[in-house]
Amino acid sequence: MKLRHFLLAAAAGAGLFAAGCGSTAGTVQKSATESIEAAAKRGTLPNGMEYVILRNSNPPGKLELRLSVRTGSLQDREGLEGTAHFLEHLQFLGTSRYKAGDIVHFAESIGMAFGPEVNAYTSYGETQYKLSLPADDPAAIEKGIDILEDWAQGPVVDQAQMDRERNVVHEEIRLSRESMQGRLQDALMEELTRGSPYEGKTVIGTHESLDRITAADIEQFAEAGYTADRMTIIAVGDCDEDELIRLLEKKFVSGFGGTAGARNTETSIPRFKNVKKDSWRVHEDSSLGQDFYMWMNVENAVPSGILEQQLLDARASIAAQAVNQRLGALERDTDTGVQKAFMYWATSLGNAREYGIQLLPRKGMDEKALESLFVELRKIEEHGITDQEYELGIKTLTDRHGAWLTQKMNVTSDQKANAIAQTLAMGVMYPFGESAWDSLLASAKKTKKKDVDGWIQKYAYPSPSAVVSVAQNASDSGKIDGQKMEELTARYRKTATQAGEEIAMKELVPNPPAPGTIASKESVSGTPFMKWTLSNGIVLYTYRNNLTKNDFRMKAVAPGGLSILADDEYWNGVMASSILGNNGAADLSLEELGAYLTGKRARVSFTYKLADVQLTGETDPADPDDMERFFKLVHAHLAMPRRDDKAEKAVVENVQAWYRANAQNPEYLYSKEIQDALVGFDPRMAQPGSGGIPSLSGDRAAAVKARLFGNPADLTFIVCGDYLESRLEDLVCRWIASLPAQEAKQEKPRDPGIRTVAGPYEKVLAGGKDASAKAALVLVEEGPWKYEYRHYASVLAEVLKIRLREVLREDKGGVYGWQVTVNQFKQPFSRTLITIDFTCAPEKRIELEEAAKAELAAIASGKIDERAWEAALAIHQKQLEENMRTNEAWPDLLTEAVLNDVPLSELTMLKDKAKDLSREEFNAWTASVLKPGKVLSFALEP
Repeated sequence: MKLRHFLLAAAAGAGLFAAGCGSTAGTVQKSATESIEAAAKRGTLPNGMEYVILRNSNPPGKLELRLSVRTGSLQDREGLEGTAHFLEHLQFLGTSRYKAGDIVHFAESIGMAFGPEVNAYTSYGETQYKLSLPADDPAAIEKGIDILEDWAQGPVVDQAQMDRERNVVHEEIRLSRESMQGRLQDALMEELTRGSPYEGKTVIGTHESLDRITAADIEQFAEAGYTADRMTIIAVGDCDEDELIRLLEKKFVSGFGGTAGARNTETSIPRFKNVKKDSWRVHEDSSLGQDFYMWMNVENAVPSGILEQQLLDARASIAAQAVNQRLGALERDTDTGVQKAFMYWATSLGNAREYGIQLLPRKGMDEKALESLFVELRKIEEHGITDQEYELGIKTLTDRHGAWLTQKMNVTSDQKANAIAQTLAMGVMYPFGESAWDSLLASAKKTKKKDVDGWIQKYAYPSPSAVVSVAQNASDSGKIDGQKMEELTARYRKTATQAGEEIAMKELVPNPPAPGTIASKESVSGTPFMKWTLSNGIVLYTYRNNLTKNDFRMKAVAPGGLSILADDEYWNGVMASSILGNNGAADLSLEELGAYLTGKRARVSFTYKLADVQLTGETDPADPDDMERFFKLVHAHLAMPRRDDKAEKAVVENVQAWYRANAQNPEYLYSKEIQDALVGFDPRMAQPGSGGIPSLSGDRAAAVKARLFGNPADLTFIVCGDYLESRLEDLVCRWIASLPAQEAKQEKPRDPGIRTVAGPYEKVLAGGKDASAKAALVLVEEGPWKYEYRHYASVLAEVLKIRLREVLREDKGGVYGWQVTVNQFKQPFSRTLITIDFTCAPEKRIELEEAAKAELAAIASGKIDERAWEAALAIHQKQLEENMRTNEAWPDLLTEAVLNDVPLSELTMLKDKAKDLSREEFNAWTASVLKPGKVLSFALEP
C-alpha cells in the first residue's frame, strides 16, 4: 500500500537527490473546490456520503473510483501510532462480503493490476482507496461499488491474517524509516513539528506501536473515524453520470456512523505553525556512501488562504527557477567544488510551503562547495534576480498555463480522480481544470519583480531557523555541525557580491541551411504508417493520429549502438550523452539554450544503449513556434554539437567523484555485483570501482558521439502524433533533409562476446546501511527471438507477480515491495532476462529466496493455476490495448519493429494476437527460458 507522510514536490526540486513522497496538506476550504472542473456533478447520498462524478474520455473505456476518507494518522491514539495505516492494509484481507485476496483476485480477473490500479494510501488527515474498472462492464462497476461500500465500513479482522500482515508492515517500516533518507526525514520532521499537533505523529508508526495494535483497536478506530459524513466517493471516467448516481443511491442508503445529511466540517489536518528557532540544528547520519550530503530546510511559509497560497506559489516558481539556474551553473564549473545543488519548494504539513536547499559536493565536506553555494545565494539575496530571469519566470508560468488549457483533454481519468480527491480532502490546488490554472495565472500576473526579490530575501539564504540534515562520512575530519553552519553562513553573508548578468538571447541556428527535399513517400501496406525517403538518405516513418490531442513525438535511431565501439570505449559511450547534454547545442550554452526554450514544451534527450542510440523528443503541434524550435533543436544537436571544455571537464569530475565516493558503499557494491555478473565480470563493461572510469574524457566522449550518431544517412526517424501533413513536410525539408549527407553505413550491432556468468551463482554482501535485507534473483537464457514472444514475456511477468505476491507476502510474511521484470533482447545476441527483486526481514531472506525458487520451478514445469493464468492474460491484454490507444506508446513500438526488422504490419495485429495466445505454446516457451537451476542469487545484509 502506498504511504504518504512527508512532502509533495511542487515546481522546483527535480533532481537526483530530491526527497518527497506525498502530500500532507490542510483543510477542506470552500474556495479549494474551485479547482474541480465545472462539469463535475456533486451531491450527497441518502446516508450522508458526498459524491463527485466527472465524465472524462481519456482513456476511453475506463472508470476510476476513489473512496476518500477524511481520517488519517492524526486520529491515531497515543501509543497506537500507525493504526489508520494498518487498518488500510487490513481492508484487502477481509471485509463483510469479501475474504482475504478476493478483492485483488476480482481486479486481476478484469485485467487490473494490484498496485497501479488497485491500491490505497494513508496520510496524516486522509485515507484513500482506489479502483480502476472497465467502463463498459456494468457487472464489474457494480461489484466495484460494492467493494467501496465494504471499505467504507472497515475491515472484518481475522487474527491470523492480521498477524501475517503485521510482518509486512514491519518490513514497510524498515524500508521507509530505517534507511538513511528515512532517518534524515524523521529528524527533519521532529524539528518542524515540535510544538504542533503533528509532534510525535508518524503515519506508519513504529515497530513498538504496531505490535500493540489489536483487533479491538482497529474496530474502535473504524467505528469512530469511518463515518459517512467524513467520506466522499469520486468517479471519473468514460461513464454515464446519471446512471452511476442512481447506482450509488441504490447502494449507499443506510448510514454507518456520523449524522446522515450533515457534512463533518472538522478540520482533519490542523494548520501548521512554524516553531521559531534561534540556533542551528544539525542532524547527522553517516550511512550514505557519498562523503557528504546536505539537505537543508530553509524556511516554511504558511498561507492564510487559497489566494495567498497561489501568490506564494507564483513567487516561489519564479524565484526557484532563477535560483536553480544559478546553482546549475555551479555544477558545470570545475572551480566551485559543487557536484549537485538545487532549491526546492513543496507542499508540506497543514498546507505550509516548505523551501529548502540540497547540496552534494564533489568530495567530502568540502568547504569550497559550501562557500560557492552560500556566496551565490547571498548574491541573489543582495541583488535579486535579473529582469530577464523575472520575465522568463512569468513566461514559463503563462506558457505552461496555455499548454494545460490546450492539452487538458489529455489529462487522464486517473490524474483527475487523484486531483479531485486531494483537493476535496486537503485543500491543495492542483493543475487540473481551467479554474485552477486561471487562478495561478492571475497570481502570476499580480507578482511583480519586487515581490519575487522580497521572497528571495526572506527565504533563499539560510538562517538559524533552518534545520539541516546531513549525511557525512564517519571518517571525514571536516564534519559540519551547528557551530560550523553558523560560522559559514555568517561569514559569507558579509561577502560583497555583484549582480547576476543577463543571458544574451541568441538564435539557435543563425544561418539556416539550404532545405532538402522528400525524394519519395509511400504508404506501408496494410498499416496506417507512411515511409518517407529524404534527399540526404534519411528514412522517416510517420504515423499521423489524434489518439492523444496536441501530442507530437519523434525518435531518431542509429543502429549498432555501443557494440560497434572499440572494446575500451564502452564507458565513454555511456557518458557521451551526459557530457554533451550539459553543453547546450550549436553556439548556445546550456543557460542560453534554457532561455531559448523557456516556457516551451520542445525538448530532446539522448540515450546510448548497447544495440542502438536514440534521440528522443516531443513538442506541441498546436504551437507553430514550439514546433519550429523543436526541429531547430534536433538539427542543432545532430549537425552542430557544442563543445565546452570547462563544462565537459566539470561533468567528468562529477561522474568520477560519484564513483570514487561510492567505491566502498555497500549499496553500490551490491548493484555493481549484479551488473558485473550480467556481463560475466568482463572488465570492458564492469561497473567502475574506486578509480572511477579511467578512459573517461570530454574529448573522447565527443568523438564517440560523432562515431555513433554523426552520420544522418545512418539514422531512421520515427514521427507520431497530431500534426498537419503540410506543416510536417515543410519542417522536415528545412531541418531534417538539410542535415549534411554522407555515405550510409547502417552498421548492425556486433556481438562483443560478453555473456552472463554461468549459474547457479550466489553472492551475499554484508554491511548494508538499511535495516532490511535486499535480495535479487536473476535468470538469463539465450534462445531464438520472435516478435510474438513479447506477449509471452509480458504474461510471464504478470504470472510471476501474482504467484510471488501470494508466496512471498501472504504465506510467509515479512516482504514489502518487490519487482518482477521479463525482457527479451534480439541484439547484439538473442536472450531473455528475468529479474526478481525484493526486500525483507534479514532473518527471513533465505527462507523467502527458497520459496521463490520453488515457485519458479513450479511455473517452469507448467504448474500455473487457472486463476493466475487467466488473470495474467487479462492484465496483459488490457495494458496492451490501453497503451495502443495513446500516441505516447507508438514511437517505442515502431522503433522496436524497425530495429529488429519486424514487418510494420505486425503492429496492427498485436491486440488480436494478444487475445489468441496458446497456453501450451506459452508453457513450452516458459520452460525454455525459465531454468531455476541456473538462478543467479544476490543479497545485501545489514
